[in-house]
Amino acid sequence: MCTLKYFTRYYWRVKVYNQNNEASSWSDNNWFETAMLATSEWKGYWISDGSKNSLKDEDYYKEERMPLFRKEFVANKKVLSARLYISEATVRHHLTAIFAKLDVSDRFELAIYAYQHGLAKPPA
Repeated sequence: MCTLKYFTRYYWRVKVYNQNNEASSWSDNNWFETAMLATSEWKGYWISDGSKNSLKDEDYYKEERMPLFRKEFVANKKVLSARLYISEATVRHHLTAIFAKLDVSDRFELAIYAYQHGLAKPPA
């Protein structure tokens, strides 16, 4: 077993076999990237809007709090690439808040809401 390295893109593809040992074609190439793997290596600071975080996850959005904000900065050199790493928990929190605000319970109902309100077009 090999050890994954920080900030590395790994590529993979799959071939499957059926009960008669007949192979499929190779899948398309796919990839994933690693970020920092050990929190002890993190040297940056959390960007925050300054508000106090809730002690319990379920209280996170209680007062219509959407902890989204924009931070502007000037890059003195040309930016060649950038990465945003976001946790599954952060995405889940934001989806929970959006679902509650729109009074939907899942992604299917969200899609219906989007179609009904002209925010998206159904697939052809």
